[in-house]
Amino acid sequence: MSECLGTLQPRWIAVMEYQQERGVPHWHLLVANTGEERRMDWVDWWYENYGIARILPYKQELGARYYLGKYLTKEIADIQFSGGLDKAFRMRYA
Repeated sequence: MSECLGTLQPRWIAVMEYQQERGVPHWHLLVANTGEERRMDWVDWWYENYGIARILPYKQELGARYYLGKYLTKEIADIQFSGGLDKAFRMRYA
């Protein structure tokens, strides 16, 4: 995405839900391993490539379950995982 990432390879989980009332897909992503990348740099990149995004800072005390739990219990259209999500990495961010 930018020089800030260098050789880092962000890891992510993406959940897509289909918003019936608007007739459009809507994505929720949890991204880790971004190094020193600023959250607002991601907002800018996403806007240039895909449109409006709201990107919230991750609060480690809440854990990944907090961010993804409600979407995994909804009627979802798709869920995708980046490569490299090994057990140790998953446990660190759960």
